[in-house]
Amino acid sequence: IKQHSVNIVEPSTKFTASPIVTQPLCNLQSGSATISAQGGVSPYQYWLSGNTPGSNNTISNIPAGNRTLFARDSFQCLVTMNIILVNPPALNLLHNKTENTCFGDSVGIINLIPSGGKRPYQFNINAGAFGADSVFRKLAAGNYSFILRDSAGCEKTLQTNLIARQPILTTITTTPESCIGAKNGTATAVVSGGT
Repeated sequence: IKQHSVNIVEPSTKFTASPIVTQPLCNLQSGSATISAQGGVSPYQYWLSGNTPGSNNTISNIPAGNRTLFARDSFQCLVTMNIILVNPPALNLLHNKTENTCFGDSVGIINLIPSGGKRPYQFNINAGAFGADSVFRKLAAGNYSFILRDSAGCEKTLQTNLIARQPILTTITTTPESCIGAKNGTATAVVSGGT
């Protein structure tokens, strides 16, 4: 009878792995996870369910929802990790406005009404500097572009306008007296424009 000796190698520590999840910053974007693995026997492999194993422990472009990650050492020991990625509420931007009432006025007001995303919000008008004020005053007639930006850097754009009022025009038509002293002359005023 021939005898053989076999040396069985056992890892010094148990293979473990845990994820650090980065949630999506903006609605409909993807998140990521970085897996920290210890013990077992390196090298390790990592992957998202449905994908191919690889050596990169950071997994990007993970869609929102319930997802499963895996880590495996070179002895085929496997760790399964369930994570949840949640999209923040979508940014939304509504507005109301006060129109100018007369031609040439610059007293229009546009009030921006933000929701969703992550507070605090900032706003700009026509590609100007961002600020915390959501009410824009002393506006003339014209087209306006606004950007809402939340604290995660997500943005929402709004286009609106203030109506251009027409100037008030007066046309006077006169008819002279038929004779001096007849007092039958006329003057007719026709007013147009305005509101």
